Amino acid sequence: MEIIKYPKRQDCHYKLNAGASNETSINLSFEILKAICPNGVERGTSQVITFKLFRDDYIKALCYIIGRLPLYGRGRGDNVVRYSYDFFQKELKKITDFFTDSYTDYSITVLHREDGRIYLRDLTYKGFNIRTFIVEDCTILYFINSVDLQIRLKLGEVITPGDNKPDVHDNIVSNHDNVDTQIAPQKEYKKLAIRDNILKDFIYKVIYLLSKRDNLKALEQFAEEKKISIQFKNGDKYKLTGMFIATTLNDILVRNKFGNKVRWFETEFFLLGKVVYLTTQWFGSGDYLLMYEDFVSLINDAYPDKFIFAQNEDGVYDLWEIN
Repeated sequence: MEIIKYPKRQDCHYKLNAGASNETSINLSFEILKAICPNGVERGTSQVITFKLFRDDYIKALCYIIGRLPLYGRGRGDNVVRYSYDFFQKELKKITDFFTDSYTDYSITVLHREDGRIYLRDLTYKGFNIRTFIVEDCTILYFINSVDLQIRLKLGEVITPGDNKPDVHDNIVSNHDNVDTQIAPQKEYKKLAIRDNILKDFIYKVIYLLSKRDNLKALEQFAEEKKISIQFKNGDKYKLTGMFIATTLNDILVRNKFGNKVRWFETEFFLLGKVVYLTTQWFGSGDYLLMYEDFVSLINDAYPDKFIFAQNEDGVYDLWEIN
């Protein structure tokens, strides 16, 4: 199981704008708590929990932070952080001292307060603190519960679904039967819902967004069960074979562990009354069963006039939502 968190300002060590900041914890949703602590943590109590962290995540994060400086850190008054060689060396040393291998254990506290709020606290472990690598509006945290508990961290341009200000575009509608008739421009509002430069991750995020919207109900009209595999078809327009598999998480873990590569995301979705898992095997070109263009056609058929798919000049995948 994988749950994504987009840290808010109070969760982040580095802010984009100045302001008083003395927070030291990371707020969690109840959904994340259930994912990382299946047996729960009672209100008014805390529990120490151990995750695996991966060195490359923090090397890349530090490089991103250096490129984004100046930023604003903790404290009051002039808390601006600017680049210096000493700053870079100090932050890099934190990583190299903590990670003696490509990954290592990280033990912290989950606190479930009496008022229902849930936090990760006591975040400094063996001199290392993941919060010091979290940047406002530029961070995604992945909480993964598979064979072991993991926190993966990614920094870059982050667009949180539903949090974007709409772009306004003027569409001119003309009447070709009567050129003298002018129709007032209509306002079309659209906002960037999802962006990713990795195709399989982009498709995962689209499915995750739609699952939150309608539990993928709109897709079911195009779904066909083929034993445990579920394919999507619309006449001769497209056929997506093996997009989902209806099985158990244990089966998925076995398939991913012993295959040549990870073939299934370990997040459960619901389709046709069954728990299903989404494939990672997507292709942008060639002759394959799971093609990006077919996926775009499926989503446009299931959710007509709701989304626009695009790729920018760098090849990054975009999903825009139309209001």
